Amino acid sequence: MPLKKIASWTDSKYITVSSLLFTLPILLNEKEKHMIMPSCLLFMTSMVSANFWRNPLYDWRRTMDLYFAKLSFSYFFIHGFLYIPYPHKWIALLNTCNIAYCYHQSNSEYEKKNKNWIWYHVGFHSALTFNIYYILKYFPRKYPKLTLYN
Repeated sequence: MPLKKIASWTDSKYITVSSLLFTLPILLNEKEKHMIMPSCLLFMTSMVSANFWRNPLYDWRRTMDLYFAKLSFSYFFIHGFLYIPYPHKWIALLNTCNIAYCYHQSNSEYEKKNKNWIWYHVGFHSALTFNIYYILKYFPRKYPKLTLYN
């Protein structure tokens, strides 16, 4: 029995590229030892997601993508909730609503067989990337720098 394909390469190539956006927050943040865990998690999530979307079938790669996505989302959601300071939490919260909206619309449009689901999924990946960058910006530092805003 052949595996069902979720999307063709002409459609999924945009989602594949947007999966690689998850590596941007790693590159844009400071390189310190305490950032190894979130950096490795992001890099692995990005690679697993891009690997799935390059040939999206209902197979073991989809299962891995879903597990990594849930693990990564939980890890960064908790850290964002704990470490982003109060006035800035609203930006992350509004963007989290955008993430939920894009994810929901992506699923809804896919079920309706509307090609716009791809752009909602790309928007979902982009919004996630913004929140991850924001979370890593406020991620606890082992040796905090002295600033005027401490």
